[in-house]
Amino acid sequence: MNRVNIELFKIYGGLFLLVLTGIILVLIINDLLRRRMIFACNSVLIDHHEISKVAMDDRTESYLIKHGNHKLYRINESIEKDKDILKYQLCLEKRAFEFYLKKRNIWSYDVVAVKMD
Repeated sequence: MNRVNIELFKIYGGLFLLVLTGIILVLIINDLLRRRMIFACNSVLIDHHEISKVAMDDRTESYLIKHGNHKLYRINESIEKDKDILKYQLCLEKRAFEFYLKKRNIWSYDVVAVKMD
């Protein structure tokens, strides 16, 4: 191998490592933001008054109050965005819920409404 090939290999290898590092950082930040969304949804389930404020109907409210001590888990990885409101689907026990979230700042979310599917 001549010196030009070695230098090109170093340059392309460095660029590849930079791109790979960038992709890994984006994936980690994406996962952290999704965890913050789930944390915001779980924090609403702790207080019965909050559940009453954000539940869209009585059926949703009664189910959330009854099963609020269980953990939420993801069923659908897609997040729909309509203006400033994010729609995120989570499961509690055997029921699916649509949580409507509003971004408070870059790191925190507020739950605006909850609807049972």
